[in-house]
Amino acid sequence: MDINIKLSIRHISIKMILCYLVLAMACSCQNSRFKTKYLNFVRHEINLPDSLTEVMNGEVFPYYLDGSRPKLIIYNDSTACSSCRINHLPEYDKLFHLAEDSGLFDVVILFCPKPEEYDKVIRDIRLSASDHSVFVDREGSFARLNQHIPSDERFHVFLLNKDRLPAFVGNPLDSDRLWEIFTETILNQ
Repeated sequence: MDINIKLSIRHISIKMILCYLVLAMACSCQNSRFKTKYLNFVRHEINLPDSLTEVMNGEVFPYYLDGSRPKLIIYNDSTACSSCRINHLPEYDKLFHLAEDSGLFDVVILFCPKPEEYDKVIRDIRLSASDHSVFVDREGSFARLNQHIPSDERFHVFLLNKDRLPAFVGNPLDSDRLWEIFTETILNQ
């Protein structure tokens, strides 16, 4: 083989190894940042607004969250596509059924739309014909009360214990392992 070809192959191999090392270091940094965000998040109490709008079976009325049981919060902030999320409400049926059957926790799907989108979100939820309560924060109180919640959507589904601290973080529907951890957490609350 020509010496130039050998040098080119060696040069490409060295570049590939360097790229791999840079990628590995970047992943390690991302994991470290996630862990730091997680530890900060679970140390802060989550405050629930005094009042929300509840939409259930097409009906709309004011609602005040009861703090007596743990709550699985599914938070849809103002940057989320509300219409997309509303179309996917049936995906949470498994969680609602577990909550109803066990009686150990409540599911709170919370939309916090921009003020100009409030009426549209209410209309879309009503049209979705969801069998379960969906809550809308008209005033944006949840975001104001909980400014420590990261914008990273992995932190937008969490279980609050009775002390209003996150006891579980993540969507239990995302994997079998998360489901197992979630159900174990619920049983230990």
